[in-house]
Amino acid sequence: MKRMLADLHLHSTASDGKLKPSDVIRHAHESGLKAVSLTDHDTITGLKPARELAGELGLEFINGVELSTFMNGRECHILGYGFDDDNPNINKLFGSQLSQRRTRAEAMIHELNKLGMEITFDEVWAEAVNAPISRVHIARVLMNKGYCATQNEVFFRFLGNRGPAYVPFELVAADDGIEAIHEAGGVAVLAHPSNYYLYEDLKKLMDWGIDGFEYIHPSHNYTQQMKYFNHARNYDLLVTGGSDFHGYLNKDYNNLGMVAVDMQHFHHLCEFISVHSESTNAQLT
Repeated sequence: MKRMLADLHLHSTASDGKLKPSDVIRHAHESGLKAVSLTDHDTITGLKPARELAGELGLEFINGVELSTFMNGRECHILGYGFDDDNPNINKLFGSQLSQRRTRAEAMIHELNKLGMEITFDEVWAEAVNAPISRVHIARVLMNKGYCATQNEVFFRFLGNRGPAYVPFELVAADDGIEAIHEAGGVAVLAHPSNYYLYEDLKKLMDWGIDGFEYIHPSHNYTQQMKYFNHARNYDLLVTGGSDFHGYLNKDYNNLGMVAVDMQHFHHLCEFISVHSESTNAQLT
């Protein structure tokens, strides 16, 4: 019997993906998935078209976002699920993140100019097509202009965390990001933790109310998968997973429909959100 799978980590042109939200959902359906979540970076503008097409195709759908936060001097990505996308506070947060991304992009472009690369903010903005600007958008402009052959080269030479054009930006603190997701009725899951987090980091996140860990991800080997699966089970937390689909590489399409979680984890997530939402509403009334 074919496994019933859910992909809870997908990106579209609303952030740094190649395909429109509806096209991402169409590919997900064609890959045989039964449930999905669109989790664009720091924006929810793609949720409505994605949710509408998912309904037409019979795919179960849950609101998602990948929130960029700050923890211990580095980025910490938090996946939010099941939140109210009309919540004013979380939308205010997304607006702030968008502004910070623009400021950071302008600063990195300035550094690249100093290094002799002729690149403008307007070119990057056109590449982003009004999405929250990321280093990936800057990388694509550099590749289009022949400065680098691949995205990996761009990050290795210029935009990586130790690169000469790298500029950090003021992200929301991880604990505040988790709180914002909870306040909007959603749950917060640590994205692609891999080997980046010590036990002390995980404990701190749990103290702040993290609801689970993304244990299935293309960057995770089996040992890493089991590490976070068992950690979640030991502390009665959620496990999620997905392909982190962006649509630029062949491996993205190979992973779609394969790098995913069993539907039982999706249903557990939905049940958890329902209980959490009822609890949040009760506290507000």
